[in-house]
Amino acid sequence: MSCLLALLLCSLILIAPANADDPIYTDCPSNTKYTSGSAFETNRHALLASLPGVAAISSGFADQVIGAAPDQAYGLAQCRGDVNASDCLACLGSAAQDVTSKCPDQKSAMVIHEFCLLRHSNASFFGIVDT
Repeated sequence: MSCLLALLLCSLILIAPANADDPIYTDCPSNTKYTSGSAFETNRHALLASLPGVAAISSGFADQVIGAAPDQAYGLAQCRGDVNASDCLACLGSAAQDVTSKCPDQKSAMVIHEFCLLRHSNASFFGIVDT
């Protein structure tokens, strides 16, 4: 009996749920790197700083374009419909941090969390179906 209990406890430890702040999916195409100190880097930084707040106060959805061609940063942020504004902001803030840490110098990246997603690129993807 004690052996069965020990096995059950070990099983529960091994299948513990992931941290809610951990991304479910991260996409950082390696062929889209930008140069440090570039205008795109400045625009990307501004986009990732503003997009979560804009989405949180806009019913959980926002798209933005920051900068001028050819260094524009396009971004999209979306929270699930059942997520309140403060949880949306927290989720998107975490996603923006993940984009910065997991895709540090990428012109294009996407991070999906349980309650939200955040995507940015140097090219417009608005209205284009992902395949």
